[in-house]
This record gives sequence, C-alpha cells and structure tokens, in this order.
Amino acid sequence: MSHLPSQKGNPEPLAATAVASSERVFLRGLPLVGNTLRFAANPLAWILHVGQYPGLVRVAGIGKTVYFHAHDPRVIEEVLVEHNQSFIKSVEVRRDMRDLFGQGLLTSSGNFWLRQRRLAQPAFHRERIAGYGKVMIEEAQNLLAAWQNGDTRDIHHDMMRLAQAVVLRTIFSTAPDEERDRLGAALNAVLMRFTQRGVVRLVESTTGKPLPTPTHRTARLALQQIDATIQRIVDEHCSGDHEQDDLLSMLMAARDEEGDAMSNQQLRDECVTLFVGGHETTALALTWTLYQLSHAPQVVAKLHQEFDSVLGLKLPSVDDMPHLTYTANVIQESMRLYPPAWVITREANEDVIIDGQRIPKGSTIVMSPYALHRNPRYYNRPDEFIPERWVDDLARRLPRFAYFPFGGGSRQCIGNQFAMMEAILVTACILQQWDVADIAHQAITLEPSITLRPKAGPVLVVRSRNKPS
Repeated sequence: MSHLPSQKGNPEPLAATAVASSERVFLRGLPLVGNTLRFAANPLAWILHVGQYPGLVRVAGIGKTVYFHAHDPRVIEEVLVEHNQSFIKSVEVRRDMRDLFGQGLLTSSGNFWLRQRRLAQPAFHRERIAGYGKVMIEEAQNLLAAWQNGDTRDIHHDMMRLAQAVVLRTIFSTAPDEERDRLGAALNAVLMRFTQRGVVRLVESTTGKPLPTPTHRTARLALQQIDATIQRIVDEHCSGDHEQDDLLSMLMAARDEEGDAMSNQQLRDECVTLFVGGHETTALALTWTLYQLSHAPQVVAKLHQEFDSVLGLKLPSVDDMPHLTYTANVIQESMRLYPPAWVITREANEDVIIDGQRIPKGSTIVMSPYALHRNPRYYNRPDEFIPERWVDDLARRLPRFAYFPFGGGSRQCIGNQFAMMEAILVTACILQQWDVADIAHQAITLEPSITLRPKAGPVLVVRSRNKPS
C-alpha cells in the first residue's frame, strides 16, 4: 500500500468548466485569466483533474491557449517523436530557466542544441557511466558513516548531499564538503524561485518579467555564487591544473564536425545543467523510494532476500546490477508515482496536426508523466506502491510513453542511465545496512517546482543492521 504525500485543495467538478464540441474539450476558466489561477494554486490537483479527459484539451490561459494531454501515450509519442521537429521547449521554460541554465541542453533548441548534444553524448556512454559506480558507493558509505543507530534523519537533505557529492566528483573530480554545501544551498535558493505561485506567477506570466520579490533577489545572489564557483572550476581545468578523467575534461576535449570546441560560456552552461540534472533527479528518486519503503516492510523483506542472494556480505557494485532486478523494480515504481519531471512542455514552431487537431504555431502543449503514470487504463491500483507490477517486464508490455519519467524522444534526459544506476546502487547500499521507519507517520506535501520535491522532510528514523565487509 502506498503512503501518499498530501495535496492541498480540490479542483472543481469536471463539468463545471468544460465546454465540449465535436468530442473536443475546451476549459474556459475565468474571464481574462482563464485557468491560470487554478493551476497556480494547486498544479498537481489540476493536472489530475484535466488528465481525466481523453484527447487534447484546450485550456484558456492569459492571452493564449494551452493544449494539455495526460491520457493517451500515443498522443505523447506524436509530440515527442513523430513531430518533434515541429516543437521546441516552451517559451516559459526558455524564459524562466535561462538565467540558471543559459544555453545548456535543457533550454537550447535547433541546430545549437543538436551540436551540444553530439558533443556531450560520448561522456554518457554506457561503459563510461559504469566507471562511476565506485564513486557512487564510496559517497554512499561516506554518508552512512555519519549515521548513528536510532538517528532521526532528514532523508531528502541527506540524499541531496550524497547526490551532489557524486556529481561534483564525476563532473569536476572535486567534492570538498564546504564547496558542495555552498553550491547546494545556492541551488536550493534558485529553485525556490520556481515555486512561487498565485499573484506573483500571474503577473510574471503576463509581463514576461520577474517581480523584485525577496525570493527573486535571493535567487539572483545565489545564481551569482553558482556562476562564480562553476567558472572557477572550468578555468582551473582550462589552465591545465586538472588532468582528470571527468565529465568536464571530456566536454573540453570534444570537437564538432568542424573541429571546434565548446566555448567557456558553453562549458559553464553545460556544467550547471549537468550539476542540477545530475543530482536533483537521483536525489528525489532516492528520497521518494526511502519514504515509500519506510511504510512497506513487505517490500523491504523482499529486498533483503535479494541482497542476501546477490551480495551476501559484500557491498554492491556495477557488476551486481543485472542481478538486482527487484531493487530496479522498486526504483521504477517510485519514479512512476513521483517522476522528477512531473510535466513536460513544448511550443509549436509551426502549425501541426496532433491527435487529429490543428495546433497553431506558438501554442504550448503540456504533457504530464505524473498524471499519465496514475491512469488506471495502464496501471492496476495506480495510487499504490507495488514494485511487483514491474516483475514480468511490464515496461515492455506497456505502450510507449505510458511510462516516461525521464521524458522521451530525441530530448530524453541524457543522464537517465547514470541516474538509474546511482539510484539502484545507493538504495542497495543503504537498505543492506540500515532500516528506515516513519514513526511519526508524516503527511508530506508535494512541492512542484522544476522537479517534484517534498516541501519539507521526510524525516525518518534509521536503525542499524549488520554491516557488509
């Protein structure tokens, strides 16, 4: 049984705002603002509400119409694969995230994005990623060494620090505690900028400019700190002081078809993108997994059976990955319920036909893994945490895009294999040595920012088991 984090607010009944015509649905919302305030007040409840409609749903916003879909994987495939050349990242993504990510892989588009993707791709080859498994286990052991039997731990905080240490070592060959903590705190301040809702987001959506709120000012200062730290590390690598076999060194050595390398600004943008994406996704997957396991003793018992069979008394390694199948199922199920990328948006750069409907140039399509992963059409008891659903290779039997926690198509997350490997190895490392329990039975509130975070906590009690050798 899943222990679901809470969501505040309930959407209005479906029929109250829907106008159907020729089997198409149009949600008018309120005069002038459309559905913007309802979405801003509770994004997750709203997308579950709209996701009940089949087909593309037209949704009135401020000065534009948005198309929403979270019902049929076939429509998602049309957007992300079949007609991907007709779409770019939405204007909101390009505008809101430009300061943080610059022209990195997350925000760039067109030929520039394609060049950057080709330059970065070799750094994420399967064999190279496998080489980082040792770093992941070492950093997990470093974290667990600070745990004491009976400790009360903020698990999200711990998983963020662990994932940040891993990504700093694999990207930059460095992970001093003080630097990691500074970057982590600065990044959190920037990401808090994207959780602002209500009137603030309404005004910003209308004007296209951020309001000078305290949150925004703090984020600007934090962004300057991130830029200074990343730029210093890039400069040190460029000066030759670091001859390391890390991702930054690979990006610096990469050349395009004309023999040109990335500029310093491009290196900065990709490093920030890799730092954020490389730890945020994995940390959240680990947080939600441990939170679910703290309420699922029967699942933990099956994990221990797998650890005893596959690992015995030794720590996990990359070589054990093919045999940690139930552990992988647990991660898959956790990311089904709480996909870090809870919505994916695209903007049409030309008129295009999707699901038999004309989508005008400049329109935005919003797709939601969070809503689609809860569709009972594809998942029995969709709101429950049931890792066993994946045992008989459910992923291959599902329609494409019925499960897409890392996005899909040509712009699928470049670090998806890195994230999955880290989540499996670290989960095995932690649960092999520690039990986790939610003795307070907390109601965790979901905080949909760039990613799907917990607003606070979860705080779990950890109890020591036999340590592996």
